[in-house]
Amino acid sequence: MGRLARKQMSNGIYHVYNRSANMAWILDRDELKDKFLELMERYAKRYSLNIYHYCIMSNHFHPAIDGRITEISRFISGLCSHYSRYWHGQGKNGFGPIWQGRFKSVIVQKEKYLQRLGRYIELNPVRANIIKPEELQTYRWCSARFYLTGEPGCLVVPHRHPIFMDLQEYGAEERKQYFDYLQIPYNEDIVLFRGSASRIGDENFLSRLISLGGRVKLRAGRPSKQSGI
Repeated sequence: MGRLARKQMSNGIYHVYNRSANMAWILDRDELKDKFLELMERYAKRYSLNIYHYCIMSNHFHPAIDGRITEISRFISGLCSHYSRYWHGQGKNGFGPIWQGRFKSVIVQKEKYLQRLGRYIELNPVRANIIKPEELQTYRWCSARFYLTGEPGCLVVPHRHPIFMDLQEYGAEERKQYFDYLQIPYNEDIVLFRGSASRIGDENFLSRLISLGGRVKLRAGRPSKQSGI
């Protein structure tokens, strides 16, 4: 099945990601990650986007964004272009493209899959053996620390997350629940969010997307046990 054209897609939750060209480590140093996070904050504010989860790795990044795909495209374009100029401006980083190409985006059903997507994104540095699970609450380049400590950040404010926004406060109980959720085995999340689907949700969600026109590649419910990682 073909992918649903981005111009046909509207508001929603999007899993967005992009990688460096040739898997180069263009975000490996602390100061580079700090700069990239600063730019994420700047461009998210410029395009009025809500970012619920994110992680910055040495050769890729991916946020979970709530917004219009047209604004998300502008956000990613501005972010990657600005960082490319910064990278080349360091004086010893050569020239030419530093990103592998056009960013990838997958529309995700908010009600059933946003929380799982957040766990998948935020456990990236744990899966890569960069940090231990208990270090997530102090790791600067991942949104998990805000949900684990309850402290608001420039990009992520815990009580504004869809699953917490109806609460009067985001307190110790919610922080404990979030910590416990991150400990649940997540192998099916890896299969689900690393797949080639252009949307993730149940059949009703798929039907609503199809009503926009075109056909989308299906990934609904639990992934097949035969799927590769």
